[in-house]
Amino acid sequence: MDGYCLGIESTADDFSVGIVTFKGEILANVISAYMPPEGGIHPREAARHHAEVANKVLEEA
Repeated sequence: MDGYCLGIESTADDFSVGIVTFKGEILANVISAYMPPEGGIHPREAARHHAEVANKVLEEA
C-alpha cells in the first residue's frame, strides 16, 4: 500500500514537521527551534514562536 504519514511536533522548544512514505522513505524533516536569549524557556514566548513559524515549517516540508 502506498501512502504518506505527516508528523507534527510541538514541544517546549521545537516546532517540527516530518513526512515519510509508508515504505519508510523520509521526504521531509523540518525543525524550528526556540532559543531564548537567556533564562531558559518561557512558555508564552515559546508558544508565540511556534505560532509564528508553523506555516513556514509546514510549507517548507
